[in-house]
Amino acid sequence: MRKPIHGEEHHWFPIGLMKAAWIGPDGRVERTNSWGDTKRFFPGGTAYRPDGFNVLSEGGSPWDMTYEPAFDLADRSFPGLIAWLSDQASAHRGRTQGLSIREPYRSQLAECLASLVVRSPRMRAQTERYIAHRQVHWAGFAEPRNVEFTAGGALSQLQKPFATAMRTGGKIGILIAPTPSFLFGDGFMHNFHDNSHIPLRAMAMVALTPTIAVLWFCPGSYPIYPEGVTLALSVSEVASFNDLVQIYSRDAIYHVEKPAELHESFRAREFHIAVQGDRRHSASAVDGWMAEVLNMRWPG
Repeated sequence: MRKPIHGEEHHWFPIGLMKAAWIGPDGRVERTNSWGDTKRFFPGGTAYRPDGFNVLSEGGSPWDMTYEPAFDLADRSFPGLIAWLSDQASAHRGRTQGLSIREPYRSQLAECLASLVVRSPRMRAQTERYIAHRQVHWAGFAEPRNVEFTAGGALSQLQKPFATAMRTGGKIGILIAPTPSFLFGDGFMHNFHDNSHIPLRAMAMVALTPTIAVLWFCPGSYPIYPEGVTLALSVSEVASFNDLVQIYSRDAIYHVEKPAELHESFRAREFHIAVQGDRRHSASAVDGWMAEVLNMRWPG
């Protein structure tokens, strides 16, 4: 991997993804923060963190590195993947349709989705919190040390195993909104952690365009075919999706159509998760979409 450029702006909302689907006629994207302030930005001027994908030690060392190149394949793939998904959405009729997801699109989808999980600000915050907890409660530190450096090292190892899991297993739902109203946030619904172990019942759900979202999940058992299912959502279902985006986000949501109101979890300026009964990362709307995907049999 190449040496890090100190202070380099690393985008967690990829510039290529913004340009492919989220910019308006003025070439800008629209962001609303947890205070309700809405502004428009050129893609290069928002959704980034300086040194976000660098692993830097205090004072510098030969082991300083950047894992930004791990996302190069995903960043090259976003435009073509979105064009293909848009074609599938345009051809969709009715509530659900089976979808064959062959190469290169299965690999592209896996790379792109995994990259969004790994570079998400919520994933970074979650990783730093876990590391600080383990240092104090397991390693016996009086207080957390070098948490940001340690978190960067952990995150740098995740792109390949996450993408492999998404490429080789699981079911895929392509969720289609009736209007360009999906939200993209600095957090989104997934249950991955800061290590390469893929969780039981792994899942991730995120909008790639204002009208197309991807739901990947790995149940205990499932039919192999079709590899994917396109699912047309109602207006109320899109609202449920967007509520989840706001629950998982902390201070930034991007949109084409501004949400009618901000969720109380988003206004609290914290990364939260959805809980249903004793199940973490669970919501009735998502359970229903998963069931519809699993009920699709192909052929027949």
